Amino acid sequence: MATYDAGSYFSYALNSGTTYDFLEQVSSPPFTYDDTEADNTFEVGDDINSNEVVTTFLGTIILPIAGGGTVEAMVGEFSSVGSNQRVLILPDGLDPLNVTLPASIDLNDLDTSDFVTCFAKGTGIATDLGTRPVEDLRIGNMVTTADGRQVRVKWIGRQTILPRFRGDRARMVCIRQGALAEGLPNADLTVTADHGMVLDGYVVNASALVNGNGIDWVPLSDLPERFTVYHVETEAHDVILANGAASETYIDYVARSSFDNHAEYLALYGAEFAIPEMPLPRISSARQVPEFLRDRLSGQGRNVA
Repeated sequence: MATYDAGSYFSYALNSGTTYDFLEQVSSPPFTYDDTEADNTFEVGDDINSNEVVTTFLGTIILPIAGGGTVEAMVGEFSSVGSNQRVLILPDGLDPLNVTLPASIDLNDLDTSDFVTCFAKGTGIATDLGTRPVEDLRIGNMVTTADGRQVRVKWIGRQTILPRFRGDRARMVCIRQGALAEGLPNADLTVTADHGMVLDGYVVNASALVNGNGIDWVPLSDLPERFTVYHVETEAHDVILANGAASETYIDYVARSSFDNHAEYLALYGAEFAIPEMPLPRISSARQVPEFLRDRLSGQGRNVA
């Protein structure tokens, strides 16, 4: 069952269409919402309940915090307020005076997607100066491709994840050291489920590689309530080395607007630019994995400690 400890509430009144303008702070004591289900995530349309007040979960919005950082806030439709209002809910323990609240909310801009494709913090990316943690990369750094070229980092996308607001696609996959080939990856590699690993001429989503034999899901209970993942964008859809293993760079299957620092991208480049996909077939489900590759990885997994 997913839960959310709510601390403060702000009402937004319908302006037109799907846009709601700030109205007022709503007086209500902190309490815990739950979705009464067993899936550990809030999904759009879920009725989440507390103190006999029914709230329909509509999505989340990323808000900046004074002094740096962001917070992911819930947006819902309350049974206790007018039908032309929506409510933004900040988590308990956060002083609302330190949060920049939006003047208006467009429901079409809420994050309702569970599609995430990124590296976990600490992933080692090969660069011209050696291996660096992905979170330490900066625009202009040179990263090493699988074929030995040096390509410039155009942007590092950061996405804050609260697992309770995401579905299975936000789950993380751990690829154990040596599970892909001898010595690859060279350390345990954790990526999101839809991040593409490049193997034997295919781009394979990590979730499709899960075999319980060196490649497995990270249990939801092992994930923190809040964590950040990172994606590396270059000028092309490249293959870089993550903990030594061939892995894709950003491809715009996922809108850049889903990243916390999307405004930075727009400030730098002024508009979104499409990236042509590399000419390799993509495998997005386990049933599409060729038998030879499945057998090879299964055999490799037996060598993983």
